[in-house]
Amino acid sequence: MNVIQPIFILAGVILGFLLMFVHEILHAVVYPKSAKVTIGNLKNKFLFVVLASYPLKRGRFILMCLLPFVSRIIPLIIFICSSPHSLVLNGIMFGAA
Repeated sequence: MNVIQPIFILAGVILGFLLMFVHEILHAVVYPKSAKVTIGNLKNKFLFVVLASYPLKRGRFILMCLLPFVSRIIPLIIFICSSPHSLVLNGIMFGAA
């Protein structure tokens, strides 16, 4: 029994790529307001980066590293909890996760 339409996995991968900016924002929100944080993309590349030159305490550093996983765990949870009959949603969420 199919629970995923393979064509929609590509749509999910594209959605995941578009969410990379959100992923980088989740890295940046941990820094205090006094820190200078730059969010952008590298020249001629499809990579987004967060640049900051500010010392973080261990707890904030761990949070900064783990917080962006939220943007991948939410589609995975939706995929796990959705009906096996919703082939479009399953494919998109599987690709995005």
